[in-house]
Amino acid sequence: FAYTGLEPRSSFLQGIVALDAGGHIVTDLMMRASRPGLFAAGDIRAGSVRLLASVAGDAATAAISAVRYLQTARDNNKIDREGDVFGVAERSRSASGR
Repeated sequence: FAYTGLEPRSSFLQGIVALDAGGHIVTDLMMRASRPGLFAAGDIRAGSVRLLASVAGDAATAAISAVRYLQTARDNNKIDREGDVFGVAERSRSASGR
């Protein structure tokens, strides 16, 4: 196998999520990163075997985890009525004076 382009481009995540020594995002088995609401899948994830089949499985797991995270946030009233879990819409309305 020729491994080209497999160095993670994750320097922008330093201090935001836990990275391993190689710059890969550390996740649990449900693809959750160390920061709540952030998920990683595929080659960027620490421990990935970097094969297409496993990447697809990672992505499916991350998607399920994200849905569960959003459902829990909604059930705990942490999402506004527009579905904005991070408050981006509210900050935009405030900035525009609406």
